[in-house]
Amino acid sequence: IIDGYIRSDDPTIRQVGAGGQLTYNQAMQLAKDSSKNVVTNLAFKLAEMKHHGQLLRMTPQESDKIAVYLYQKFENDD
Repeated sequence: IIDGYIRSDDPTIRQVGAGGQLTYNQAMQLAKDSSKNVVTNLAFKLAEMKHHGQLLRMTPQESDKIAVYLYQKFENDD
C-alpha cells in the first residue's frame, strides 16, 4: 500500500468497476478527456476517491504509463 492506495500485480485486485475504484483504463480516459488542467483534474479525482475511502487499483507499471502520458500531454500543450 502506497499513499493509501493498493498497487498490485494481481489482476483480481484490479477488477474493472470493483466498488467504484479508479482503474488504469478509467484514469487514462480521464486524462484524455481533460484539457491543460489534466494533472489537476486527475489529482483532484484521486484525492476525492481517497477521501471517500476508495482505493486506486493499478500496478506500478500502469501508474508509470499514466505519468508518462500526462507528462507528454502537458509538454505538448505548452
